[in-house]
Amino acid sequence: MRGPLGPESERAMRYDKDLVAHKLLRWENYLNHYKLPEWKELPDIGLYMDQVIALLGQYLDFIPVEEQKDKPVTSTTINNYVRLKVMPAPEKRKYYRIHIAYLIMIFTLKQGTSISSLQKLLPTGEDEETVRNFYTNYIHRVQKVGTFYTAQTRAAGEDILSAQASEEAVEDFIIQTVLMSGFSQILGEKLLHLRDADPKAVRIAQENAVKAGVEDLVRFQRADAAGLRCTGEYGQIVTNPPYGERLLEKEEAESLYRMFGRVYRDIPPRWRGLVITSHPEFERFFGRKADKKRKLYNGMIKCDLYQFSR
Repeated sequence: MRGPLGPESERAMRYDKDLVAHKLLRWENYLNHYKLPEWKELPDIGLYMDQVIALLGQYLDFIPVEEQKDKPVTSTTINNYVRLKVMPAPEKRKYYRIHIAYLIMIFTLKQGTSISSLQKLLPTGEDEETVRNFYTNYIHRVQKVGTFYTAQTRAAGEDILSAQASEEAVEDFIIQTVLMSGFSQILGEKLLHLRDADPKAVRIAQENAVKAGVEDLVRFQRADAAGLRCTGEYGQIVTNPPYGERLLEKEEAESLYRMFGRVYRDIPPRWRGLVITSHPEFERFFGRKADKKRKLYNGMIKCDLYQFSR
């Protein structure tokens, strides 16, 4: 018997060609006919939690469930979305049309992005008419994307639908599908981060610099932090990144700190960096200890000012 990469491992990688081809055709047929309910079709009579869960199970039956305990729609997840203000709170424990619309959008979007990221896509604190228009446009986008996706998948999987398809072709198709899914999710996250690059924020910062009398000493610009380039013999970078105070944003903030650490290693020797954050393990994710560290408050949040010299 050989080791973990021997013949038994090779056999474990094989797929049933007919089963994969039939799954592809069924999925294509399903998506081509799948349609989320129109706004007027959503119940507006006030549903209790168990009724909401049963209803969403019908609307979102395409979401895979590996085990009973892994049900995507639960009272815990819904309560968390309300607590995190991703959606409006129920009215006297009852959920109406606007709540159902939010939940449909949340559960379909979260298949490809994090909750903290999808919050940037959904309307917040808006009136019902605004939410209705947004939801109507959203369900049409879902149908359009589904049609596009099935066409692309059919083109990529044409070889495995042939009776002469090899096992290698089937495996290649599955690996390509997984890779495309991963790359699409990464691109989606990167594009969502650009939503925070509001030109108004730069203008407000410039106005505050004028009020402080330092406008001739500070330069503001909108840019991707991952591509930061420092020109000049010396200077100072000051940043107040997300703290990851909410549980769902913690991982995102820590990933950003790692990126800052990589970028900082390439700045000119006479430049200095200052980072304000409340995250207790910032230095570990940044990749080095600060040269100086000072306590301060950002409003009511206790933070540290980390100072780095090259």
